[in-house]
Amino acid sequence: MLSPEELFQRYPSYSSDQISSFRQEIRSILHGKSQKIAIVVGPCSLHNTGEVFEYAKRLKKLHDQLQDRAFIIMRAYFEKPRTTLGWKGLVYDPDHDGSHDLKKGLITTRKLLLQLSNLGLPLAAEFLDPNIASYFSDLISWGVIGSRSCTSQIHRQLASALPMPVGIKHGTEGSLDCALNAMIAAKAPHHFFGVDRSGKLTAQSSPGNPDTHLILRGSRHGPNYEADAVAEATSLLKQKNLPYRLLIDCSHGNSGKDHTKQPKVFSHVMKQIREGNENIFGVMLESHLKEGLSLTDSCIDWERTEKILLNEFHPHLLTPIS
Repeated sequence: MLSPEELFQRYPSYSSDQISSFRQEIRSILHGKSQKIAIVVGPCSLHNTGEVFEYAKRLKKLHDQLQDRAFIIMRAYFEKPRTTLGWKGLVYDPDHDGSHDLKKGLITTRKLLLQLSNLGLPLAAEFLDPNIASYFSDLISWGVIGSRSCTSQIHRQLASALPMPVGIKHGTEGSLDCALNAMIAAKAPHHFFGVDRSGKLTAQSSPGNPDTHLILRGSRHGPNYEADAVAEATSLLKQKNLPYRLLIDCSHGNSGKDHTKQPKVFSHVMKQIREGNENIFGVMLESHLKEGLSLTDSCIDWERTEKILLNEFHPHLLTPIS
């Protein structure tokens, strides 16, 4: 396998200053120093590189058009957790045919992330396998620890070492405990085993990450994007002296796993923000060029996505969402 250093040498990034700036802007939004709303939007998972790049070009135009009020971050998820079995993402099976060419997956993923980054878009990714985080973390502005990983000490240590703000989702059953415990653990220093840039297993230490935050994603028991659920989550965060501003995922349990309900959730969350709820700093949508393009969860199409964002941030441009 290629080491991270070898991959960097083949496919170097020249956007480190811009990515640092993106990360700092997200921190400013998270901690209430900026009045912008973070909008994390894009495909459920990276799949067809050509389609993803076309989507990114369209999203960059919206990013620039709405930058005075919104900070748009593109979902660039190259790993996907599976409840049982299924396609695990571009880095594991880049030909999505079961051949599992992992070396090709590393190369394909880094090349695509560089293309997206070079457009001038901040990128978001869920970190699933700590062994490969160092291959791509330099290109990511906003990270995620998912529902299935929030109880894992390994992922909490990883979050404590990552150089960007990290959102942590609560468990799929709906309890916030695992996410809050993960946030407490991730903001502390840790000593652990890890893979360095040369590809060697080394003893590593982390400074702790002060910029973790909670993501509400609903559960099989129902949604938790409404004002009372947000207030309850905020209260628990404050009790534990954690960053209490949170982000709401419009998919998964919050949409009842029905992608067509995401716009309704988004509209409801934005209404809370307009009415003065300062505890919500961002919203997430799963979106692609067309419905049905994703190999994982279904997404709303581009036309719907564009209409949602323009309606909420430039309401005079289009008619309200029905």
